[in-house]
Amino acid sequence: MTESTNNQKTTNKNASWSVFNQVASYATSLIFTAILARIVAPEDFGIFAMAMTVSAFFVIFADGGMVWSIIQRQNISNAEIANLRWLNGGLGLLMTVLAVVVSPFVAAFYGYPEITWVLAILGVNFFLAGVSTPSIMWLKRQQRFKAIALIDIFATLAAGSIAVVSAFQGAGVWALVVQAVSKVLIQGVLVTVVARCPAGWFSRQVDMKNLTLFGSSLIAFGAVNYFARNLDNVLIGAYIDAESLAYYTRAYFLMTLPSMLTTGALSGLLVSILSRLQEQPDQLQKQYAHTLRFLFIICAPIAIYFLLFPQDPIALLYGEQWADVVPLLQVLSLACLTQPIHNTMGWLFTAAGKAGNMLRWGIGASIALSLSFAVGVQYGAIGVAVAYSLIMGIGLTIGAVWFAHHSANIRFIDTCQQLVLPMMITGLTIALSYLLSQWLAFTTEYLWLAILYHGSLIVGIYVVLLAACYRGQLRRILQVAV
Repeated sequence: MTESTNNQKTTNKNASWSVFNQVASYATSLIFTAILARIVAPEDFGIFAMAMTVSAFFVIFADGGMVWSIIQRQNISNAEIANLRWLNGGLGLLMTVLAVVVSPFVAAFYGYPEITWVLAILGVNFFLAGVSTPSIMWLKRQQRFKAIALIDIFATLAAGSIAVVSAFQGAGVWALVVQAVSKVLIQGVLVTVVARCPAGWFSRQVDMKNLTLFGSSLIAFGAVNYFARNLDNVLIGAYIDAESLAYYTRAYFLMTLPSMLTTGALSGLLVSILSRLQEQPDQLQKQYAHTLRFLFIICAPIAIYFLLFPQDPIALLYGEQWADVVPLLQVLSLACLTQPIHNTMGWLFTAAGKAGNMLRWGIGASIALSLSFAVGVQYGAIGVAVAYSLIMGIGLTIGAVWFAHHSANIRFIDTCQQLVLPMMITGLTIALSYLLSQWLAFTTEYLWLAILYHGSLIVGIYVVLLAACYRGQLRRILQVAV
């Protein structure tokens, strides 16, 4: 067996564990969310979302920006890793303190006093993430994705169980807070024990300039990107109400499903693979285009389902009191399809060591998206959803992927050619699924039968079209490694 074949098998095995991790963790989270949505009031979900909007900003500084060098660098010393651990942990502690300081002002801004303590307690996560993330990166560098998967799944199960018990005891919004903190705590303890990441005292003799510059650019991009990605929540919470924010965040949560199951799962693995191909632009082009096509093919059926039958997942997961989520999810279905593609641009920037270019793109993209949210909020939560789908789903996705190709010195047009056929198959599946669902109308009082019928209709048409268009190539196309 050749070295290339061995590498391909290892890559696909790691990809399988990464995807299994993401699918299992996300499915578990959906189950616990479905349970909690029937116990915890929508207003409590809205208050939690308000606090998490601010929390998401602080976690940028503690959760990996500084330590991506552990994966990106082909050669990195134990002393450099030890220093990065101290820097990341210190940054996480600083973010925890700042969260406590700003929490009263955030509560005053939204007009919900409960946010003061909710945000302060959530701040503990920043320190926990700062301390544990280097160990996660070390496991990814060693491609120990099985260990990461088992830890993540266990932490998700344990935290969700604690939250449900708390909710039944009448904890309300605090059940959601307990879930968030306990997951990071459990995950952090386990990953630190398992990883055995190089440790030691901080050394002033180690030159950290290049590593910190690279990490700082990633953190700066994350901060800029945060303002654009979370301004929708801020505007809805501040200018409409907590319930509208709860409906929007539930739709947004489902919209990110394909992204979480694919790019979220494969991020560490693909950055590692693409980083090793920095000096081989043809192979880098081939692997990236192949991966993008793989992502599009995998994500399309979920986006199609959300477009045509959004009432099904809402009724299944959240119940009748969340019916206002349905039109929001339908509007966000376009972004559901393109979000995974957009997220891969970070892989190219990081693998090529062009974090500065990613930051420059992020500034311009954030301004455009923020302006669209400012216009959209005038028409309520649905207006914000339309703005997100049109600007992020189409314009910024195309622009981001093009600029990432330019920065990595690979050809954008070659990648686009790989996506033409999957796009045509997706469009044809939407048309045929809609027409057949109207022609063969199926009504039932059993939700599970409706889901089975609609899902079988979409998947059946989609798979037949894929098999007809790709014939004997389908198995190869549905593998992560080229």
